[in-house]
Amino acid sequence: MKANLHKYVAALLMILFTALYLTAQRDETLVSKLDLSLSGVWGCSTVGLSFTEYESAVVAGGYGGLEFGKDFFIGWGGWSTTEDVTYDPFSLRTYRFNYGGILLGYGLSSWKVVHPQFFLLLGRGTLYVPDDRDRILVVHPSAGVEVNVLRWFRWGLQVGYRFFPDNDLPALQSIPLSQPFAEMTFRFGWSWGE
Repeated sequence: MKANLHKYVAALLMILFTALYLTAQRDETLVSKLDLSLSGVWGCSTVGLSFTEYESAVVAGGYGGLEFGKDFFIGWGGWSTTEDVTYDPFSLRTYRFNYGGILLGYGLSSWKVVHPQFFLLLGRGTLYVPDDRDRILVVHPSAGVEVNVLRWFRWGLQVGYRFFPDNDLPALQSIPLSQPFAEMTFRFGWSWGE
């Protein structure tokens, strides 16, 4: 099922981008009014908390990519826990995870000093328990607010939910691995044009 789900997500993204490209070639459509020209390059470092059943886990990561039309972003990102996460406080059983994938974003009126942002990451990762591991699919939607501190530096806060829909580790079958998170973002880069 894991391999099939990965193929379906990739096919869906290809169809979406092809449809957007073909639609943009026509006159007088909503998509043709969008500015999808390259307008910036950004890299970001993040640190946050993932709220588990028994304790909060520190998750660090980052991403980099290209900005289009000042508002759209496409890039690649990766995150991982910085320490073991306890999932059974009585036996002190722990797990760790890391993941990465394609990141799509939209910043509504990103030229304003304070503006909302929305992101969606689709990727693969690995769950680790002592003496075992499992490859997983990760879906990571988030929303937040960003502040344009300087032309080349933006600071933000994001909240979201991290879905791990296909865990096959017997030790982790009975616990809820999908979890909400909150993170702080530090974006560095440059936007050009009007």
